[in-house]
Amino acid sequence: MLNPGHQLQLKKIKQKVLEVFPEATFKLLPKKNRTYTSPSENSHHASIQELEKKLSTIKTIDELKGFANRRSIFKLDVPKWNENEKKAIQWRKIEIERGTR
Repeated sequence: MLNPGHQLQLKKIKQKVLEVFPEATFKLLPKKNRTYTSPSENSHHASIQELEKKLSTIKTIDELKGFANRRSIFKLDVPKWNENEKKAIQWRKIEIERGTR
């Protein structure tokens, strides 16, 4: 069972993921029972501007890790990050580490 702090962090991450991928479906499974889901035909990538807007609301490295690793953490049925999206996430990590933006 997750402690209340982790539950709140997961809730925030879930909200941010759903803002970018409103049609996403997910459920948190016990670690030993986790299996990957295949992307749905209706899933799509958000625009890089939308992603950057959402990334700017992320204030901690832990929150960014949760957002970036949404597929493995939440077993979301969303597409993998493309190269430009990965670069945007990496750039946000640098910004957070430097304390900018």
